[in-house]
Amino acid sequence: MTLALSASVSLRLDGGVLELLSGSCGVCLPCRRGHADHCVAPGPATVVARWSGHPEERPDLEACAAAICTVEALARTSAGPRIGVVGTGAVRDVVAACLAGLPDVSVVEPHGDDRGRDEVRRLSTALRTGPSGRPSDVVVTLDGDLRLAGLLVRRGGAVVSPVPVRVPIPMTALVQRELTVVPTLDVATRAAESPLLAELARRAREQVAA
Repeated sequence: MTLALSASVSLRLDGGVLELLSGSCGVCLPCRRGHADHCVAPGPATVVARWSGHPEERPDLEACAAAICTVEALARTSAGPRIGVVGTGAVRDVVAACLAGLPDVSVVEPHGDDRGRDEVRRLSTALRTGPSGRPSDVVVTLDGDLRLAGLLVRRGGAVVSPVPVRVPIPMTALVQRELTVVPTLDVATRAAESPLLAELARRAREQVAA
């Protein structure tokens, strides 16, 4: 199964392995400037990064693409918000690898099903250890747990779930903490203009070549 993220970048699920494919040459002027979609010498798609997982924990292609493009689009806003990403399993692993090095983005993983006060405090501290050291302006939940996202984001911040919501955020929390729920972004539209994915493909290609 393959999911096209843009004209030259796609994700492919082969058994328990998720692969990032790129058809850009990587050496032409548009590619060197980070615009792989405008490659003037595209070729056959090649694997530039690979993530393995057990068959029962196969990464969800749509969830990975939605999460990556959602965070990337939020990071490109003029305000430059501090973004926290919380999630578990294979999707979290893929998203963390894809977003590594993106300024003001921290990825944390909850311990099991514990959502008690101590666990929330631990996750909040982990998010604060990012580049800014301040609470996240936006928290993205990869597991659809908007309630947990609402506990981790700063007062007046925003929460977003690029996957179907599993645990909604209580209305009282929305009102008392003045939070905003960001509508899920259109994956295809965001992916088509995603410089993050183009840059990811370029960096991964360099690592493979080395």
